Amino acid sequence: MNLFYMVNYLLKNRNIELKDFENYFKLAPSLPNNYNEDLDIIITDYIFELKGKNESINSFTIPISLSEDYSELSGLILGYHIRLTTELSFYNVPIIFYGVIELETLLRISPVANIVLTDRTCYVNVRTQNFEKIREVIEKFNYSEFDLSRFLDYIELDPPTTLSTHHAIDNEISLISWSRYLGCYDELPEKTKKIFRSRLYYKYIFEKEKRKKGGVLYSIEKNRFRVLKPRVTKPTKIFLIDDQLDLGWFKLFESFFSSCSNIDLRKTNFDFKNTDYNQDAIVQYIILEIKKDEPDIIILDLRLHPDDIKKQFEYNEEITGFKVLEEVKKINRGIQFIIFTASNKAWNFRLAKEKGAYDFIIKGSFEDPKNSIKKLNSAIENCSERAFFLKTTYTKIKLIKKNIDNFSLFSSLDDNKQKDIKNELKSDLDLGFELLDICYKDLNKQSYYNYAFLQFFNCLEKLLKIIFEFDRESCYVNYKDEKKFLVARKDHDGSWESVLEYEEDTNGNSFLRYKEKGTSQSTSNKKDSKFNVDVNFKFSCMLVFLYDQEHSNFMYWPEIRTVRNRKVAHPGREGEYVSGDEIKKLIDLLEFIFDDKNIRPSEKQDLSSEPTPQELEKLQEKFNKK
Repeated sequence: MNLFYMVNYLLKNRNIELKDFENYFKLAPSLPNNYNEDLDIIITDYIFELKGKNESINSFTIPISLSEDYSELSGLILGYHIRLTTELSFYNVPIIFYGVIELETLLRISPVANIVLTDRTCYVNVRTQNFEKIREVIEKFNYSEFDLSRFLDYIELDPPTTLSTHHAIDNEISLISWSRYLGCYDELPEKTKKIFRSRLYYKYIFEKEKRKKGGVLYSIEKNRFRVLKPRVTKPTKIFLIDDQLDLGWFKLFESFFSSCSNIDLRKTNFDFKNTDYNQDAIVQYIILEIKKDEPDIIILDLRLHPDDIKKQFEYNEEITGFKVLEEVKKINRGIQFIIFTASNKAWNFRLAKEKGAYDFIIKGSFEDPKNSIKKLNSAIENCSERAFFLKTTYTKIKLIKKNIDNFSLFSSLDDNKQKDIKNELKSDLDLGFELLDICYKDLNKQSYYNYAFLQFFNCLEKLLKIIFEFDRESCYVNYKDEKKFLVARKDHDGSWESVLEYEEDTNGNSFLRYKEKGTSQSTSNKKDSKFNVDVNFKFSCMLVFLYDQEHSNFMYWPEIRTVRNRKVAHPGREGEYVSGDEIKKLIDLLEFIFDDKNIRPSEKQDLSSEPTPQELEKLQEKFNKK
């Protein structure tokens, strides 16, 4: 059948004579008169209804506009939809457009009019030509072929002109590509799928891309996401921040992670459609959500506010996504960020890295998503491992720094010295974390584990310098200048008397235990002499007298000291690095030591209650004289 679209305002007062009109043409059913609300959707629904009637369509005769405003060229738009909806059996049939203006005038109105110059398409001016002309053209076209490639070469459809819509288009095209590749397109919201199916611009660019790639954009396999899922071994909470989540990105990630039992997927509930909010309000809302959910990984879009669209074309730290990143890093620098955006600007990549993002994934448009999905999987797997260690570590470091501000063992120092030592300790902790962050990013920098361990261990050594007093004759542990515990003293023959004695744990690591009475130990220059006023002895005395422990085989101290000596201070074989578990044990020990509520001055006897050998000798002489 030859469908004819009757528009009365074009045919009014025209001398129309067409022999056997009704035998040749069939009047096409009218389109809904509210087509201007969303013309693409209404036209697509309409032409699929035509397809569903299972009637053979041989041609279309369409007015250049379907309303009285011929300048909107809605009839030409219908023609484009017919040509570009290639799953229709009639996409290639002759199309005749008619109107009452000259062809040259029509072509000057808009490039959209170029469709009338393409294969199996013609324009008839009904002001000067009758409908017999239309019939002649249709019959002539029955002997010609329609070439889609030539059609695509000749026409050019521009995307919507506003930047905001460009952003939406990039996101929507990426969502189509990712969901089809992963095989979860059917899971997207029905409204979204209707938009994707109907948009004329999408039909146009998808056909162009298909032609570039030999007719197939990428292979589509149902539920491919179950095979391509990330391999996450630790419980991982992932938080999505994107202004297009409701479009279908959340559904896509929900499907993508559906078979990952260790992933707990969350999303922001901010209503990005509410344009009354400024950037700061968006950031504040999201930060409250982050504090509540405490995610391990945040997958973050950069452009979250209409103002961001203008800022994307220059180096600009005021983009909303960057503000979110900065504020979250203030909460916990161990939370991992994966930037997931349609922007491919180099300065955005550089800024994201500078501000602490782990990786930068470009959604892409028609690029095969395979490589981006592979990169995203790798980023999620690595970020899960990083967050499991760094997020907890940073939380502990933050608590230790807070406790340092209120640490009572510094009270023996004046205000300036207290301020200096507190700043030094915090600086050591911050630098230690930065070193951990680096080695978790770069496998070639595993030696940074050793450097980080040393920075944390420095905190203990600096504390010992404050609370431990040592001269050539005696050693004291100082409790806030209120009490001094004499823990070792030297005899006139060069031997030392101590309140602690050495033992070994099951791994051969030595530690010291408190004993009721001191024993003499030679401090001759023998290298194998166990008694030594070293870090082990000082720390053991501090544990016994300030933290009321019986020995220093406490919270892995013997192992920590051995790691420090063998791997860090005096490394044995090359490539022997401190492990994350060993650093965790040291951090836990620091957390205990700098927590004031753990300080309990001991009631144990120190050496000050006993006379020295010299004093005993003098007493003996005095007694003998009597």
